[in-house]
Amino acid sequence: MRRINVGIIGLGTVGAGTARLLGAVRAKTRVLENVDIRIAGAADVRPEAFKGLGIPRGRRTDNWESIARGADIDVVCELVGGNTTAYAIIKTALAAGKHVVTANKALLAERGLELFALAREKRVLLRFEASVAGGVPILRAVREGLCANRISSVVGILNGTSNYILHAMQTAGLSFREALDEARRNGFAEADPSLDVGGFDAAHKLTILAALAFHSWIPRSKIAIEGIGGIGVDDVAYAAELGYTIKPLAIARQVEGALEAYVGPVMIPRDDMLAGVPREYNAVLVHGDATGPTLYFGKGAGRFPTASSVVADIIDIARDTARDSPYRLDPMPLGAPLPVRPGAKLRSRYYIRFTTRDLPGVIGAVGTILGRRGISIASVMQKEPVVNGAPARRGTVPIVIIVHRTPAEDMRAALAQMRRLACVRGRIQLLRIEERGE
Repeated sequence: MRRINVGIIGLGTVGAGTARLLGAVRAKTRVLENVDIRIAGAADVRPEAFKGLGIPRGRRTDNWESIARGADIDVVCELVGGNTTAYAIIKTALAAGKHVVTANKALLAERGLELFALAREKRVLLRFEASVAGGVPILRAVREGLCANRISSVVGILNGTSNYILHAMQTAGLSFREALDEARRNGFAEADPSLDVGGFDAAHKLTILAALAFHSWIPRSKIAIEGIGGIGVDDVAYAAELGYTIKPLAIARQVEGALEAYVGPVMIPRDDMLAGVPREYNAVLVHGDATGPTLYFGKGAGRFPTASSVVADIIDIARDTARDSPYRLDPMPLGAPLPVRPGAKLRSRYYIRFTTRDLPGVIGAVGTILGRRGISIASVMQKEPVVNGAPARRGTVPIVIIVHRTPAEDMRAALAQMRRLACVRGRIQLLRIEERGE
């Protein structure tokens, strides 16, 4: 029986979950895989982090380098997060000839190409299933299960915090701020939620997912990113009335030999496969030429869902090394880079909501601005203000316009002109609309 010694660096939520889960599956791997996976060392600067994990004192340390370089360590689990210490840990471990497992999507998105190259040079494995969608094995599905397909698009809800907030706004009628506060109380949002609600966390994950789907790297700087902070209760209500729901989507697709990538709030039909994904859950819809659409759903974060993916990677490495075939699959097989279409060139249908003085000719003025940009109007909704069941005194009215597919740059230019109209009051809301098959 082959023994695989694992070193865990970082015993926070995921690290502690990994330690517990490894202990729980040890007997299973001994029987099914003929390999004994044991925790040979763990590092954390907090002495209390080791409590209740069953790690003997002789295997505990506050020095991560002793784990990353340890002569008796086969697999290093980097679970500290961030881009500085984590980078040093992974680079040190790979250089020392250790296999590495990480859940660090931000680091891989920013410096993954360098680290994958180092892993190939040192002929060791770098695994990262937990970096995207937590406990949902989407990376393994794309890399292995769908490898016979030419993938045309991946569309996913990759951030549970954002989905929780929008779900609460839609089901409980909460404002964005109220929904964010509820997410914090229930442990689904950080004290500083900017990475989540700003779309940056999902963009990191999309970089990794798209690289596996299209064998081409999309730097985060080339992903069009919008946050959900501007979504109001009025937008949620109008979306429902129009037959849509608003979801925080990460979208990457291959169109005419180029890649498109976008992260942000999107209106999708209520019968779309992703429309019913609730609360903090993640889901990814992958379109392959042979399979058609396939959907992957589950918890995108949490101690044991994420630890499940970490431990699965450890078992995968143990299986490969025990059979002396550790190079059966390149974890990041990239081909010739495909061009990435600038965000300004991305085409979409749009929802436009604004408030205007209740005057004649407003729709005509707005229509003229849109027409000059070649933007075609699909529908207009204008509701007369009502107070106590009767028409209110003329003042301001909300107007919602849906337009046909148009480049983002033309839409933004038209909005800039609309803002200069004397009749327009306040902020103009703009949301993308995605229909299945577009």
